Amino acid sequence: MAYKNYNSKILQAAKNPLFEHSVSDPNLNCELSNISCQDKISISAKLADGVVKDVGYQVSGCMLSSGSAEVLAGYLIGKDESSLSSLSEQDYLDLIEVEKENQRINCFLLPYHCLKNSQKNG
Repeated sequence: MAYKNYNSKILQAAKNPLFEHSVSDPNLNCELSNISCQDKISISAKLADGVVKDVGYQVSGCMLSSGSAEVLAGYLIGKDESSLSSLSEQDYLDLIEVEKENQRINCFLLPYHCLKNSQKNG
């Protein structure tokens, strides 16, 4: 079966998740749903001294959303707050190796939009 919407980076990340867990006492949280397909994501992170020390996510949805969340979580570890706010949509798409014209772009972008809508606690 051909997976024209799936690239090897997303497939590998979805099959071998390292960050699909809850973060204890997070100070950054977000939840978002994709209204077109009903995928849901929550991302939480623990920042200390302005640097991401732990990231976790939960996805109820497709492999594209899960794999994209995994790649994003791995990228965020060790980044400072300014890196989080300055991550552009195009930078994110380059990170996950997906073209904007992909027919399932909303699935790929769900983790990014969740991060951009996150609320910092404390």
